[in-house]
Amino acid sequence: MHSRNKICGSIIQEIFLVVNFGYRICEMSKTLENQAKKAKLSKRVEQILPDLLPLISRIFISGVFILSAFGQIYAFLGTRVFMIIKGIPFSSFTLVVALVFEILGGLSLLLGFRVKWGIWLLIIFIIPVSFIFHTKTLNPLEMMHMMKNIAIIGGLLTFVYYKPGKYSLDYLFEQKKAKKRLELEKNKKQEHENTDNKLNPKENLTLVSTTTSTKNDLQ
Repeated sequence: MHSRNKICGSIIQEIFLVVNFGYRICEMSKTLENQAKKAKLSKRVEQILPDLLPLISRIFISGVFILSAFGQIYAFLGTRVFMIIKGIPFSSFTLVVALVFEILGGLSLLLGFRVKWGIWLLIIFIIPVSFIFHTKTLNPLEMMHMMKNIAIIGGLLTFVYYKPGKYSLDYLFEQKKAKKRLELEKNKKQEHENTDNKLNPKENLTLVSTTTSTKNDLQ
């Protein structure tokens, strides 16, 4: 009985060790799968980010101007009175021009269409606004607005050098132009080959005769 109990205990211990080993292997496989999934996600994120970040920055910066423009349209009379207090002549006309600059520039940046033109419109709008309405640098609030406008100009200037990204109308139009150029180049090559064949019929005849003579010799 004592030996049987020992044998049973050893068998149970071995079974427990095997089960524990299998459990550890399963856990290791799960951790490896999770690591592989994380690696795939990180690679996917690395692939998407270069195209996604320009879109996010365009949305954030353009949103400032578009929301500001609609707020000024909603409070048109109040904005006009504020401009008159600041001593701006032709306040109604100036306000309309400023709104056109804000909306066109903001939409250009948001959609990624003619981005450089839109950026220059926004910069032309920001500079006089900063020097007319936020000149009291001793006032912390005015200084904050001035620094905010300088930061926005810095953000806009990056898009002058760098392209608006994959998710933009400019990118789509560039891709279409590139496809058309490739098609035109292929058509030109084909036309050039056809003209060469038409201009040199004697060479083609000599090639045919030589090939036929070689065939006859072989026969």
